Amino acid sequence: MSNFSHPLLSFQKSLTMSRILVVGATGRQGGAVLRALQHASKGHPDPHRRLFALTRNPSSPAAKKLASEGVQVIQGDINDTAGLTSTLKQVDRAFLVTDISQGTTKEEQAGKNFVAAAKAAGLEHLVFSSVDGAERDSKVPHFESKFQIETALRLSGLSHTVIRPVAFMDMLPIEPGFLRFIALGIFRAALGGKPIQLVATKDIGFVAACALLEPNEYKGQSIGLAGDELTISQMASALSKSNPAWVAWIPRFMIALFPYDMKQMFKFFGERGYNVDIPALKAQYPTLSTFEDYISSRE
Repeated sequence: MSNFSHPLLSFQKSLTMSRILVVGATGRQGGAVLRALQHASKGHPDPHRRLFALTRNPSSPAAKKLASEGVQVIQGDINDTAGLTSTLKQVDRAFLVTDISQGTTKEEQAGKNFVAAAKAAGLEHLVFSSVDGAERDSKVPHFESKFQIETALRLSGLSHTVIRPVAFMDMLPIEPGFLRFIALGIFRAALGGKPIQLVATKDIGFVAACALLEPNEYKGQSIGLAGDELTISQMASALSKSNPAWVAWIPRFMIALFPYDMKQMFKFFGERGYNVDIPALKAQYPTLSTFEDYISSRE
């Protein structure tokens, strides 16, 4: 496989030949994918016309910003299979990330809708962002919903790649304050001294972009994504290099009081955990961020 830091000649050729749609382009993961694709297109004679973003509201400030950068913003709803099919006929490849905010049932259905529309449209290649552990009977509802989408994608016969990121570094509050104090405490209570694997969303974007630009090399692959593995004490130590990072003492039984999905997720973290082979992954992608790299990038 090619590494994204290699010369971009083959990527530029791919962008000349293919049109790529990014779902969630105004969010964390989709935005990271789009930025990676934009980076790959630098120096291309027609760098933006091949990049598309799907949004419900093309008049939103975020969508307007993408349009001002030359991205082709398309109005659409991931729950509208017929409309999606029409949209996907305009492109060759797509990146899909689903939205858990409406609940797992709607998330799963939206993902399956997208897969069905992609199949009907004859999409060349689909990259789906799932989660590490979804494939291991996690008992975490928002992991299980993603695995159902993975299954639908596999059964569809579409050319595809599944990426399975672990916990996002970007979701942890790294600025000093009460939120960081409590967040570190909750994770310490759940993990009981065990480490947790983390990944920066920019690295998710990097690998997804590679799969979109070189589908023949990534076809059929499922790739767990993690850049570091630390205990909460190690995280606090890394954060303390700029500001002291205090960790709240929270009794472990408090985790049982959380909403079911969140409770199951923290139970998964404490009892099983993510399982990405980080050294092997970094042999393939040596630029993956450690937690300290991520902190430095935010300072």
